[in-house]
Amino acid sequence: LRQKLRQRSLSQPDVMTAFNDTIRHLLALVFEVSDTAAEPGIARALIAMFSFMQGKEFAGQERALGAAAFATGAFTPDRQQALLDLIERQERCFDTFVDFADDDNKARWQQLGTDREFERLRRIACTRTAAGALNAGESMRWFALATARIDGMKRLEDALEQTLMALCQQRIAAAEAACRDQAASVESLLEQQQDHAHGYSVFMPGEEMAASQSAAQWISSDGVCPQLGRSLLSLVQTQSRRLQRLDSALTEMRASLTERKQIDRAKGMLMQHRGMTEDEAYKTLRSLAM
Repeated sequence: LRQKLRQRSLSQPDVMTAFNDTIRHLLALVFEVSDTAAEPGIARALIAMFSFMQGKEFAGQERALGAAAFATGAFTPDRQQALLDLIERQERCFDTFVDFADDDNKARWQQLGTDREFERLRRIACTRTAAGALNAGESMRWFALATARIDGMKRLEDALEQTLMALCQQRIAAAEAACRDQAASVESLLEQQQDHAHGYSVFMPGEEMAASQSAAQWISSDGVCPQLGRSLLSLVQTQSRRLQRLDSALTEMRASLTERKQIDRAKGMLMQHRGMTEDEAYKTLRSLAM
């Protein structure tokens, strides 16, 4: 694709479509990882990262579309509508990002803001359609401002990656510590059982039959003393409550992921069976939803 681009054997719209499809498939990998995460904190970080990466990709498409239109000196109605769609899709992605991101990265996003000059060019692009209504020289200005905006997003994306890696390291360390603690608890309980068993094994001659009956009552049918059984039950119940809390937290996030997955599958079906582009499939779904 890059070779064809250098040779200019593809038109600008075809190049954009090809690049967009490639990146869309790569982003789908991040989405699938988000859908399989079993730890709520990590799942939230993955959803925040995926949403932000997707919004950043739409910002890149907006940059390319705007640069091409400014270079020709006019935004056709189709290009104008495509630009508005990209702006709307960015906002949806960034809203989802804000819903799932941690406070530090939310603050970074607020500090990033949007350049006033870029917003001015956006308004021009969205309102002027007559041929010659745009200054072709604004093309490079638009591209530079859009690039600076995307560079800022990339720095935030790097921060999201660092946050995710730190969460993973913390969860691995916590899981290892929990395993060690549980192993130590079980070992301690087994030692207590052995101590009790030794206590019952020492009796005066002539009392062995009574001791055997007493031990039979003391030991359960599974060979576990009541004290050990209660302690093990407590460990299992604690773990069960923790898993229930995790499941409850994951259920909310899975609902958001499921909705997005259904939308992506619907777009894929329209693209496959109707021969639509991704943008056309998205517009069709939005029209049907309305």
